[in-house]
Amino acid sequence: MRVTFVLAGSYGLSGGDRVIANFAKQLYARGYTVNLIARPRRPRPWYKPWKQHPQPLRESHFDQLPMPRRVLERYRPVTDADVPEADVIVATWWETAEWIAALSRDKGAKAYLIQHHETFDYLPQERAAATYRLPLHKLVVARWLQELMQKEYGDTCVSRIRMGIDHAQFHAPPRAKQPIPTIGFIYSRTAWKGAEVIRQTIRQVNAFCPPCASVPLGLTCLRTRCHYRLRQIGTIVLCKRSCPRSMRAAMYGCAAVGAKGLLCRQWRHWHVAVLLSRRGSVLSTN
Repeated sequence: MRVTFVLAGSYGLSGGDRVIANFAKQLYARGYTVNLIARPRRPRPWYKPWKQHPQPLRESHFDQLPMPRRVLERYRPVTDADVPEADVIVATWWETAEWIAALSRDKGAKAYLIQHHETFDYLPQERAAATYRLPLHKLVVARWLQELMQKEYGDTCVSRIRMGIDHAQFHAPPRAKQPIPTIGFIYSRTAWKGAEVIRQTIRQVNAFCPPCASVPLGLTCLRTRCHYRLRQIGTIVLCKRSCPRSMRAAMYGCAAVGAKGLLCRQWRHWHVAVLLSRRGSVLSTN
């Protein structure tokens, strides 16, 4: 079977790109023919000066994949001429859903991989929301997304699939209980990713546990308001801007607790679940 993934931006290091790369890798390992097509990065506006020294090529989650990868010659939508014939073609972002909906049938059955409800305030919200009503088969990675597509967009034929995770790299071997409870989380300045909600959760944990250490891991500098607020509530902050791939599993493993903030629009509020390392122990705050 031939499968094509269409990406809106160049191959990068985002969490969404990691999921797509792992899906492509697992399909290829099972004998599928996989093609990747991406639009290049947005060109720099004329009013922004160029840096004196050229930037090195960026690392991406797709670097070690064996299947062919194509980048369009300029920043534009994907058309029929760019896509090989396939059995399935998968959109991975609201813009790519618009492109795929306009492609001919010989490019494959049309699917839409949905990793979030992408109607953020910095996007054209009505246009992004309209893509969820296109005649594309939806592949969602969470139950709340499946319920949202059914209730808000009237699509009852939605497939929920497991996230593409490299279990050879990320695993949780048994380990002893830590003397200081340690919370690890992926930090981002993007408001909807929930750094402020995680701060509030740590405050609640500190109310009945010794001052816990937090280990944020992210690609942005932590000298922000949230960073100083963590200091104010007596939390030890260990900042890791980035680390090599070979060390990431150990980095995650140094935390006894992993926290992730999820914004579910059908609930109209933030929901944070803190999963303890010991199976079955869950602390959640609404």
